[in-house]
Amino acid sequence: YVKAIWIQQRLIRLLFILLMIQVACQSPAVKNQNRRMSAAAKKSSNYQIPFAQDTSFKCSFNGRPYTFYYRQPENPIQQLLVLLPGWNYSVLEWESKTKVVDTALSMGFDVFLCDMGKSVYMDSIYPETRSDYRFYPTRTWLWDSVLNKQFDRPIFDEKRLHLMGLSTGARGSVLLGMEHQNEVGGVIALS
Repeated sequence: YVKAIWIQQRLIRLLFILLMIQVACQSPAVKNQNRRMSAAAKKSSNYQIPFAQDTSFKCSFNGRPYTFYYRQPENPIQQLLVLLPGWNYSVLEWESKTKVVDTALSMGFDVFLCDMGKSVYMDSIYPETRSDYRFYPTRTWLWDSVLNKQFDRPIFDEKRLHLMGLSTGARGSVLLGMEHQNEVGGVIALS
C-alpha cells in the first residue's frame, strides 16, 4: 500500500514536470518562433479529436483484438497524452490504481489508453520470434495503424502528442519518441 502511494506521488510529480515543460514552451522566445511558422502549419493549429465523448474501440493485430480507450477533458488544451502499460498489465490500471488519468484530464489533456497485452514494443515480428509472441502488438503497428489513423495530422506536426509508459510501456514510449522525434512533444518513462 505504501509503495502504491509512493508510485502515485511519483506519477503526479512527473505529470507536473510535463506541465512545467508545456508552460516553458509558452515563453516569449518560443512564441516568437511560433510566429514564424509556415502558413500551412498555422491553418492546422486547431486539431479535431475524432471522438465526441469518452469512448473505446478495438483494433486487431494478427487476428487478436486490442482495446483502446479515449478520455475527453472538460477544458481541452489540445494536447494528447498516450498511456502505454507494462507487459501484461491492464491499461485501465492507469485509471484504477493511479491518479494519472484524472490529473491529466484536469490539466486539459486528452488521454488515450492503449491495451497492448504482452507486447514488448518490438518494431516488427521477426522469423525468430516465438510463436506465442507473434500475436502481441508492435510499436510500428501502434504508430501506423492506430495513432496515425485515429488522430488528425496537426497533433503530430505540432508536437502535441506526449507518450507516457510504465515498465515495458516506458520502453515503447522512449523508442517511439526516438523514432518520431519530430512528431512527439514529450516522453515520460517510468521503470
